[in-house]
Amino acid sequence: MEFWDEHSFLDYDDIQEAHFSVDLRKNKNYVDIGEDLAKQIRIIANQKGTSSSILINQWLKEKVESEQH
Repeated sequence: MEFWDEHSFLDYDDIQEAHFSVDLRKNKNYVDIGEDLAKQIRIIANQKGTSSSILINQWLKEKVESEQH
């Protein structure tokens, strides 16, 4: 049995207000990448001493900039 099944929130009078923040600007964008391509990217990123995410972002930025010119 769960704790709250047998207890009530109202049984506790020493409840303190909780403060926290959420940064909604840190969103993630997910793109489906084929498994073989993802494996190749991981290998290259490892050889360059970086993460796949950083490498992909770098490549995409370069491609977008070249398309804009």
